[in-house]
Amino acid sequence: MEIRKGKLIQFSGSWGSGLGFVEIEDSETGVREHVPCDNGATVRALEAAFGDTITEGHTANGNGYKGKEVYWSYDEFGLVLGGFTLVEDAPPELVACYIEKSERRANYMTKVGIVNFDEEGNLHTNMVTVTAKELGVNCWLPARFLGGECDHYYVCKYAEKANCKAGPSRIAREKVEHGKLEEGEKLREDLLCAICGEPIAPQSPGDRPYCSDAGTACEGKPVCDTCYDEDTCEPAATIYYGIDDEPHLIGSCRNETEGDFRVKWHSTDPWRGYYECESDDYVEVFTDAILSGHESEEMLKKLYDKVLEGFDREGIGFARVFCRSSNVFMTSLEIWVKRDFVQLLKAHAIIAGVKGEVDYDNPLYSTGILFPKDTLDKAKQLIGEKYEIKTDKDLADLAAEKGDGLLAEIVEAAKGG
Repeated sequence: MEIRKGKLIQFSGSWGSGLGFVEIEDSETGVREHVPCDNGATVRALEAAFGDTITEGHTANGNGYKGKEVYWSYDEFGLVLGGFTLVEDAPPELVACYIEKSERRANYMTKVGIVNFDEEGNLHTNMVTVTAKELGVNCWLPARFLGGECDHYYVCKYAEKANCKAGPSRIAREKVEHGKLEEGEKLREDLLCAICGEPIAPQSPGDRPYCSDAGTACEGKPVCDTCYDEDTCEPAATIYYGIDDEPHLIGSCRNETEGDFRVKWHSTDPWRGYYECESDDYVEVFTDAILSGHESEEMLKKLYDKVLEGFDREGIGFARVFCRSSNVFMTSLEIWVKRDFVQLLKAHAIIAGVKGEVDYDNPLYSTGILFPKDTLDKAKQLIGEKYEIKTDKDLADLAAEKGDGLLAEIVEAAKGG
């Protein structure tokens, strides 16, 4: 007995008739099949399983079963519906039996003859090898098997299951370009560029769109050649390995680190945010922000050069990572080290030493970021005796804690109170 899986579409039959039909759409091929069944028994089974099936006057016009996915089979003679089970309620043994036979069917190879005319009008028969799964798709256009053009290329629901080798015809391209889709037609999502949203035209019939690289925002999604080629014009992250000056870029769909790093976008509000790197092979040992024109810029350059020199001298495997943010005046500076215990210990020791050399913890480098310097100095002058304020963060934390009360204190202090 062969176990099948499909979606219940429609029951048809009449009162007093012994035979009815259940229309079932196959879950693998999408092909609909009218399965003969025992009229009364099937209606009662549908009502018991899903409800809203039996309606007034001994009719079966309810919709309770429609769209439900079930495992089903013919009876022992292969003539009528033998039974069905809702997919969610199926026992593990039934699921395993279906999967085993489904894989066997999918991998079964056979040859079929496809008849077509060449450009000169001569008739040819071409033998092609297909799997049982591909054979189950109800499309026999020669272009599907041999390559060529298809009017339904951008809207075909079964192209992937059919392993279709066709490309878009002029009619298919014009329908998409002018938005003249027919009722019920929908553009294939696997042919829409994840970045620009435009339909992707293959270079040759049968070509598949390029999928975005792993570790990018569009990972696994289709992307057109133009967007892929131009993706790193404004990269999310730039990575340099060791002291090598060759950049490895990560964009929205392109990752030149071969999976060493991946990026994620962190939104701070609807308009602003920043990119952040992640890695399974490297560990972040230092991070800071490069602020254009800030006092810390020169200090960070000295720290950066000294750390790189120390890492190179000690043979530490590392990467320098620069992530972009929505603030055009700020870029993150990150140093990552290979995930190795000994190398990580050496790296942290070198960084700690260099921080002391360049006076990294000087409060000067933590001012002029959230507040202008004169604002911070004025706050110190007015309420510095009451609160310890050395950096922008100190004042920001105090404002968050006190709220409007802090402003009232500052006003009072300014009045000499």
